[in-house]
Amino acid sequence: MPKHSVVYARMREALLACVGAIPRGKVVDIGTLATSLNIPARHAAFILSRLSADESDAVPWHRVVPRGGDFTQAKKHPLRFSLQVSLLRSEGFTLVGETRLAYSHAQLWLPPDTHRATRWSDARDPSLGTAQTQPTKRQREPHEDS
Repeated sequence: MPKHSVVYARMREALLACVGAIPRGKVVDIGTLATSLNIPARHAAFILSRLSADESDAVPWHRVVPRGGDFTQAKKHPLRFSLQVSLLRSEGFTLVGETRLAYSHAQLWLPPDTHRATRWSDARDPSLGTAQTQPTKRQREPHEDS
């Protein structure tokens, strides 16, 4: 595996921990997951698409689905699409047509917003220990002009 930045490693660790928490019988769309981690959805998709065989067995990556359950683009990778659909079917999900996952609101998992305010770029400094969380607008002190 190529060497990645400290920022990438921390984003990856947080993403895999979050995906690992998705309960059986629930799904989350990639955008919702990415927003909860404060990372672009394409970064989350990139990380999940490059899991090792051991990681794929350990993390329920198949429960992370495209927005709206639309697998149209996923069919470009037929083996992965087939495996993901098979794993989802084993948990009781079905497809509508060939490419859309049928699920109810009750089957959606909402990830915790533990990293919603994380500024991953601040993680470059190894002395910081972990990625730094910045206060949200509501938590910031009002700016006073003197």
